[in-house]
Amino acid sequence: MKTAIKALGLAISVSALALSGTLTPQASTKDLSGQTSAVQLPYEEVNAFAEGAKWVSGSTQCDGSRNITILKPIGTSNSIHLMSFPKSEPARRSEITMRLKGDPDCGMMKCYSTYLASSGLRYVIMDSNYRDEDAYWIHAVMVGKGKDAESNLDECRWIERTRVAIVTELRTIYITQNEAGGLEYKTFNYKGAAADPSVTVKDGKSRLDTAKGIESFTFTNGDYAYEVTVGISEKKPLAEVLVKKNEATIQTEHCLAYSYARKAATT
Repeated sequence: MKTAIKALGLAISVSALALSGTLTPQASTKDLSGQTSAVQLPYEEVNAFAEGAKWVSGSTQCDGSRNITILKPIGTSNSIHLMSFPKSEPARRSEITMRLKGDPDCGMMKCYSTYLASSGLRYVIMDSNYRDEDAYWIHAVMVGKGKDAESNLDECRWIERTRVAIVTELRTIYITQNEAGGLEYKTFNYKGAAADPSVTVKDGKSRLDTAKGIESFTFTNGDYAYEVTVGISEKKPLAEVLVKKNEATIQTEHCLAYSYARKAATT
């Protein structure tokens, strides 16, 4: 399957709790507009962004074809901070405050939300609220900019059966799970951005620590090990990525945002 977003049905949801074709318990969640709606929860999903040394829940991220975009809610208001940077120049970040214009246009498990900046700059966010137990775990997003944003939506990278998707200063990182339960680690560097991953490591191991509220993933490739730790609750979000060689840490990724999914607990 292509790693690009599938236009299967999309709905804006800061907490990114999505619909499914299976019968599952319902709960209420608030979207970027502050509206409350009932959604089905086949998978739990956590989305958060780094605010200095603190992690804050409720973001939406887009690993676009040319740009990285992170939407950061401002409390319970109808405004957001939109941070973006070109992959060709990751250090050239821009951040603007935008306000929701009208109500989201929702239907068929998708929503279009329009945001305006004081300068008149216009963004349209289309966010998935569709979930399939076999493949669709992390919600999908598309981002459009300008007057004709709806017809010029940028595809955000999307991979089936994603457990973790992390945006860092230099690359995006994905952990996926195959049908047999095997874990795979992929990175996509911004420099010389390509459709194929920069690094792929299979046969990873995971450890869930509910007491600490984290899940850790380890992938070994010769002398190197890639360790990813994420918070599993919106109340205690965090993300950490370490690269080790012969058990010594040689690199710490500066994480900007992450999404995490796991099977919802059943009652």
